[in-house]
Parts: sequence; structure tokens; C-alpha cells
Amino acid sequence: MPDPLVIDGDTLDTVDRFCYLGDTIGAGGGARECTVARTRCAWKKFRALLPVLTSRRFSLRKKGRAYRACVRSVLLFACETWAVKEDDTQRIERTDRAMIRWICGVSLKDERSSEELLKLLNIECIRQTMRNDRLRWLGHVERKGEEDWVSKVRKVEIGPSGRGRPFKKWEEVLRADKKEKGIPDSGERYKEMVQSREKWLKACSKGNREGEGKVLESVQGEDEGVCGTAAHAYDPGTTRRLTRSSRVLL
Repeated sequence: MPDPLVIDGDTLDTVDRFCYLGDTIGAGGGARECTVARTRCAWKKFRALLPVLTSRRFSLRKKGRAYRACVRSVLLFACETWAVKEDDTQRIERTDRAMIRWICGVSLKDERSSEELLKLLNIECIRQTMRNDRLRWLGHVERKGEEDWVSKVRKVEIGPSGRGRPFKKWEEVLRADKKEKGIPDSGERYKEMVQSREKWLKACSKGNREGEGKVLESVQGEDEGVCGTAAHAYDPGTTRRLTRSSRVLL
């Protein structure tokens, strides 16, 4: 246990994790605690909206808009600052896909791909959403002055972490994001690009694949696509089916 921290005579408690502005910070570092907390919050919001997201009165496109605005925003809150590992990204992705299948009334036995369901709901791949959010936040941070405290914090050097593989840094995640988008990692071209909001947003949207970087046009019409099996929404957590008569908040 580390020595207690005393500030102005007040001793601060030592904890394994704490919540700050809706984000969870763990003593072990990384983004695991963040993704676990956001997953729980998203499921709570999703279940509260079940009467809407599984209703036969609304088209799949409208359900997709409601899901993106009310549930995904909770799931991805503060994701632009996470130093995610592949396990963390997969945790978020599994949660998102389970919710999407529930909205569409589709189970794994139906053998319908997630890409197909994303098109029906007219929403983008959540992995690409996280990448775009990180890059947009990077552009905002890079345009700050040298005297800004955010710029100063980015230059703080952290000592050795001891045995084992060092913690993954936010800069490492960003390097992979920039490589995926074809954005230079440094140099004059990078500085010129990031200082221009228009050029930076254009670079962030470059190289998007179908279903991953843009809002797709639905296979069905604006007011079509009512989910015919929404009356039997599939619950992956309990392997039960909720009929319309038993549509309750879990």
C-alpha cells in the first residue's frame, strides 16, 4: 500500500478505482475499468429503452437513430481518451453487437452478419466510431497552445512500470489510427494538416470502409424496415425471449 497523500493537512483516501466525470480510473492503469463501467451503464440505458427499441411501431432506421443517440453515446462516453487494448475494443464491440441483434430480433442461430444489421439500422461500425472520435480529439488537442495545461500533461514522462510489458499509451493507439487512415505520424505535412480543421476532418474520414466510417444508406426505405420479429426480442444475457405482453424493464 503506498504512503497516504496529505494535502493542506487533509489525508486523502487510497482506493483501487474511482469515478471522475463519468469515467472510471483504475490503479492498474489502462482502459479496462473504463470499458467495463461504460458497458454496464450502456446496458442499463438500453434496457430502459426496450419498449422503444423493440417496438413494431418504428422503422429500423428510426430505432438506429435512437440507439445511436441514447445508448451508443453512453457506451462510448470519453472513449477518445482511452488507451485501449484489443481486449477493451472487443469488449465494447461485443456489447454493441449484442444490443444490435436484440433490436433487430435476430439471434446467432439466424446466421445474419453484423454488417448486414448495421446497414438495416443505418449506423456505422463502433470500432470505426471510436477511431474517428480519437482522431478528432487529437486534432483538437494538437491545436492547443504550448502553454495550455493539456499540452503540458501530454509531455509528462512516467517512470518505469517494473516487470512485464509496459502499459499501452494513448500515443500508441493514435499511431495505429493514423496508419489506418493514411495520416503521417509527424512532420510538416502533419502539422499543416492538423492545424486546419477542414483538412483534418477530411483526413479522418479518408479510407473508411463500407459500414465503418459513414452513416450508411439503409437497404430499406426511410419509413420501412419495421422489424417483423421485434415482438420476440432476444436477450443474450438470459437466453429468454420477451414477448410483447412481457416487455418490461429488466
